[in-house]
Amino acid sequence: MSCGGEYWESSSFDARAFDEWKEYRNANEAYRAIEGVSGSDRTEGGQIVSADPIISGLNKAARLTLNPEPYGYYYRALIDSLLLNERLLAIGYGARDEHLNTWLAQYASRHCDQRRVTWIGKLDDKMVGERTPEKDLITLLSNHKFTDALHYARSDGPNPLVDCGALRLGASGFPVAADVQFEIISFLIG
Repeated sequence: MSCGGEYWESSSFDARAFDEWKEYRNANEAYRAIEGVSGSDRTEGGQIVSADPIISGLNKAARLTLNPEPYGYYYRALIDSLLLNERLLAIGYGARDEHLNTWLAQYASRHCDQRRVTWIGKLDDKMVGERTPEKDLITLLSNHKFTDALHYARSDGPNPLVDCGALRLGASGFPVAADVQFEIISFLIG
Protein backbone atom coordinates (compact mmCIF):
# COMPACT_ATOMS: atom_id res chain seq x y z
CA MET A 1 0.00 0.00 0.00
CA SER A 2 1.35 3.46 -0.82
CA CYS A 3 1.69 6.31 1.67
CA GLY A 4 -1.52 7.80 0.26
CA GLY A 5 -3.46 4.60 0.89
CA GLU A 6 -3.63 3.52 -2.76
CA TYR A 7 -2.63 0.06 -3.93
CA TRP A 8 0.29 -0.30 -6.32
CA GLU A 9 0.36 -2.65 -9.24
CA SER A 10 2.62 -5.64 -8.73
CA SER A 11 4.99 -4.35 -11.40
CA SER A 12 5.41 -0.83 -9.97
CA PHE A 13 8.58 0.24 -8.20
CA ASP A 14 8.44 0.35 -4.39
CA ALA A 15 11.18 2.72 -3.20
CA ARG A 16 10.60 1.85 0.46
CA ALA A 17 11.14 -1.84 -0.14
CA PHE A 18 14.06 -1.43 -2.55
CA ASP A 19 16.84 -1.93 -0.02
CA GLU A 20 15.17 -5.09 1.26
CA TRP A 21 15.03 -6.78 -2.13
CA LYS A 22 18.46 -5.87 -3.49
CA GLU A 23 20.03 -9.06 -2.14
CA TYR A 24 18.86 -12.60 -2.75
CA ARG A 25 19.76 -15.98 -1.30
CA ASN A 26 20.22 -17.58 -4.72
CA ALA A 27 20.02 -16.94 -8.47
CA ASN A 28 16.49 -18.37 -8.81
CA GLU A 29 15.14 -15.96 -6.20
CA ALA A 30 16.81 -13.02 -7.99
CA TYR A 31 15.39 -14.13 -11.33
CA ARG A 32 11.85 -14.38 -9.93
CA ALA A 33 12.16 -10.78 -8.71
CA ILE A 34 12.64 -9.46 -12.24
CA GLU A 35 10.60 -12.06 -14.13
CA GLY A 36 8.03 -10.31 -16.26
CA VAL A 37 9.75 -6.91 -16.07
CA SER A 38 11.26 -7.31 -19.57
CA GLY A 39 9.43 -7.17 -22.81
CA SER A 40 9.06 -3.48 -23.37
CA ASP A 41 12.36 -2.97 -25.22
CA ARG A 42 12.27 -1.08 -28.47
CA THR A 43 14.84 0.52 -30.75
CA GLU A 44 14.83 4.25 -31.27
CA GLY A 45 17.48 6.20 -33.14
CA GLY A 46 19.73 3.14 -33.29
CA GLN A 47 19.71 2.65 -29.52
CA ILE A 48 17.82 0.26 -27.27
CA VAL A 49 15.19 1.92 -25.11
CA SER A 50 14.35 -0.39 -22.22
CA ALA A 51 12.28 -0.54 -19.06
CA ASP A 52 14.52 -3.28 -17.65
CA PRO A 53 16.61 -2.80 -14.49
CA ILE A 54 19.59 -2.03 -16.73
CA ILE A 55 19.88 1.68 -17.40
CA SER A 56 20.47 1.72 -21.15
CA GLY A 57 19.48 3.53 -24.26
CA LEU A 58 18.52 7.10 -24.96
CA ASN A 59 18.58 9.83 -22.32
CA LYS A 60 20.50 7.87 -19.71
CA ALA A 61 21.56 11.04 -17.85
CA ALA A 62 17.95 12.21 -17.69
CA ARG A 63 16.78 8.82 -16.45
CA LEU A 64 19.34 8.87 -13.66
CA THR A 65 18.51 12.37 -12.49
CA LEU A 66 14.89 12.98 -13.45
CA ASN A 67 13.42 9.48 -12.97
CA PRO A 68 14.58 8.46 -9.52
CA GLU A 69 12.10 5.57 -9.49
CA PRO A 70 13.50 3.13 -10.46
CA TYR A 71 16.65 4.23 -12.34
CA GLY A 72 18.15 6.50 -9.68
CA TYR A 73 17.72 3.75 -7.11
CA TYR A 74 19.37 1.17 -9.38
CA TYR A 75 22.27 3.53 -10.02
CA ARG A 76 22.67 4.24 -6.31
CA ALA A 77 22.65 0.51 -5.57
CA LEU A 78 25.35 -0.01 -8.19
CA ILE A 79 27.51 2.74 -6.71
CA ASP A 80 27.00 1.47 -3.15
CA SER A 81 27.87 -2.08 -4.22
CA LEU A 82 31.06 -1.00 -5.98
CA LEU A 83 32.22 1.16 -3.09
CA LEU A 84 31.34 -1.26 -0.28
CA ASN A 85 32.51 -4.55 -1.82
CA GLU A 86 36.07 -5.53 -2.64
CA ARG A 87 34.95 -8.38 -4.93
CA LEU A 88 33.68 -7.90 -8.47
CA LEU A 89 32.53 -10.34 -11.12
CA ALA A 90 32.03 -8.84 -14.59
CA ILE A 91 30.53 -11.03 -17.31
CA GLY A 92 30.29 -9.89 -20.91
CA TYR A 93 30.77 -6.17 -20.31
CA GLY A 94 32.33 -4.31 -23.24
CA ALA A 95 33.20 -1.20 -21.15
CA ARG A 96 31.37 1.24 -23.40
CA ASP A 97 29.28 2.89 -20.69
CA GLU A 98 31.02 5.95 -19.25
CA HIS A 99 28.64 6.13 -16.27
CA LEU A 100 29.62 2.62 -15.19
CA ASN A 101 33.29 3.01 -16.16
CA THR A 102 33.59 6.07 -13.92
CA TRP A 103 32.41 4.08 -10.91
CA LEU A 104 34.54 1.07 -11.82
CA ALA A 105 37.54 3.42 -11.75
CA GLN A 106 36.39 4.60 -8.30
CA TYR A 107 36.08 0.96 -7.25
CA ALA A 108 39.71 0.34 -8.27
CA SER A 109 40.89 3.48 -6.51
CA ARG A 110 38.97 2.82 -3.30
CA HIS A 111 39.86 -0.84 -2.87
CA CYS A 112 43.46 -0.70 -4.16
CA ASP A 113 45.30 -3.91 -3.27
CA GLN A 114 42.29 -5.46 -1.50
CA ARG A 115 40.24 -5.79 -4.65
CA ARG A 116 39.62 -9.08 -6.43
CA VAL A 117 38.08 -8.88 -9.88
CA THR A 118 37.11 -11.65 -12.26
CA TRP A 119 36.41 -10.55 -15.82
CA ILE A 120 34.74 -13.00 -18.19
CA GLY A 121 34.68 -11.77 -21.76
CA LYS A 122 35.43 -12.52 -25.36
CA LEU A 123 38.95 -11.27 -26.01
CA ASP A 124 40.35 -12.82 -29.14
CA ASP A 125 43.68 -12.46 -30.91
CA LYS A 126 42.14 -10.21 -33.59
CA MET A 127 42.11 -7.50 -30.88
CA VAL A 128 45.88 -7.58 -30.29
CA GLY A 129 47.32 -4.11 -30.76
CA GLU A 130 43.88 -2.53 -31.02
CA ARG A 131 42.89 -0.11 -28.27
CA THR A 132 39.41 -0.83 -26.95
CA PRO A 133 37.44 0.49 -23.96
CA GLU A 134 37.27 -3.07 -22.60
CA LYS A 135 41.06 -3.55 -22.65
CA ASP A 136 41.58 -0.11 -21.09
CA LEU A 137 39.22 -0.97 -18.23
CA ILE A 138 40.73 -4.44 -17.74
CA THR A 139 44.16 -2.78 -17.56
CA LEU A 140 42.93 -0.34 -14.90
CA LEU A 141 41.16 -3.00 -12.82
CA SER A 142 44.14 -5.36 -13.02
CA ASN A 143 46.49 -2.65 -11.71
CA HIS A 144 48.16 -2.53 -15.14
CA LYS A 145 48.97 -6.26 -15.19
CA PHE A 146 46.99 -7.00 -18.34
CA THR A 147 49.41 -7.58 -21.21
CA ASP A 148 48.11 -7.12 -24.72
CA ALA A 149 48.79 -10.25 -26.80
CA LEU A 150 49.18 -12.58 -23.80
CA HIS A 151 45.71 -12.72 -22.24
CA TYR A 152 43.41 -13.84 -25.02
CA ALA A 153 41.12 -16.78 -25.73
CA ARG A 154 43.03 -19.72 -27.09
CA SER A 155 41.78 -21.98 -29.85
CA ASP A 156 44.08 -24.87 -28.88
CA GLY A 157 42.02 -25.99 -25.90
CA PRO A 158 40.10 -24.83 -22.83
CA ASN A 159 40.69 -21.27 -21.76
CA PRO A 160 41.99 -21.05 -18.20
CA LEU A 161 41.48 -18.20 -15.80
CA VAL A 162 44.55 -16.02 -16.35
CA ASP A 163 46.28 -14.20 -13.49
CA CYS A 164 46.47 -10.43 -14.11
CA GLY A 165 47.30 -9.25 -10.59
CA ALA A 166 44.14 -8.04 -8.87
CA LEU A 167 42.13 -9.42 -11.79
CA ARG A 168 41.58 -12.90 -13.17
CA LEU A 169 40.68 -12.89 -16.83
CA GLY A 170 38.47 -15.56 -18.33
CA ALA A 171 38.94 -14.68 -21.97
CA SER A 172 36.80 -17.56 -23.16
CA GLY A 173 33.46 -15.88 -22.81
CA PHE A 174 30.50 -17.30 -20.93
CA PRO A 175 29.56 -19.96 -19.89
CA VAL A 176 32.84 -21.23 -18.49
CA ALA A 177 33.88 -24.78 -17.62
CA ALA A 178 33.04 -26.14 -14.15
CA ASP A 179 36.70 -26.18 -13.05
CA VAL A 180 37.08 -22.53 -14.08
CA GLN A 181 33.87 -21.66 -12.18
CA PHE A 182 35.40 -23.26 -9.09
CA GLU A 183 38.61 -21.28 -9.63
CA ILE A 184 36.59 -18.04 -9.97
CA ILE A 185 34.72 -18.65 -6.73
CA SER A 186 37.91 -19.65 -4.91
CA PHE A 187 39.66 -16.48 -6.08
CA LEU A 188 36.77 -14.16 -5.23
CA ILE A 189 36.18 -15.53 -1.74
CA GLY A 190 39.86 -16.24 -0.98
